[in-house]
Amino acid sequence: MTPFTQPDRALGHAEMRKSITPAARVRRRFLSGRPAKRDVLHTPLSAINAAIESLTEVVGYVAEKEPTLLPPDNVAVWVVCLSSVHDVVRRVYPDHEHIRTLLDELASLPDFRCIGLTFFIREFVDGVASCGRGWVKPFIWSADNLVILDVVLKKQIEKFGKGGTD
Repeated sequence: MTPFTQPDRALGHAEMRKSITPAARVRRRFLSGRPAKRDVLHTPLSAINAAIESLTEVVGYVAEKEPTLLPPDNVAVWVVCLSSVHDVVRRVYPDHEHIRTLLDELASLPDFRCIGLTFFIREFVDGVASCGRGWVKPFIWSADNLVILDVVLKKQIEKFGKGGTD
């Protein structure tokens, strides 16, 4: 059996890229590589900043590489925080008023702990919103936190994919 040649691999890669959706290509891009499994203990402000930086990176990539997924409100990020009082899952918008309100809410939580972010990209296929998959970006690595982030992601995909916003 002969190994695949470079042209064979290039052809296979081109075929694979044609068969996946634009949102799947973006997801694949942001999930590529092995994630660093280190804990990052965020303050409310640094958690919001991390969410906005990540959102800006994804929107910039979409604008450059997958413009069919625009407008930018088709890309969303939620911050997932735990507290001794209640859990907070909020969509992060990059406008000052929203940031101020969210910062006040998160800063008021006792025992604040941001476990990560969830991302979702809504795409339209033949004019109908497609509820594809998103991805998570954990800040604190544990099996329990990954389960929580996955559950939040599934709920947000259901809601956001059907036109909901928060």
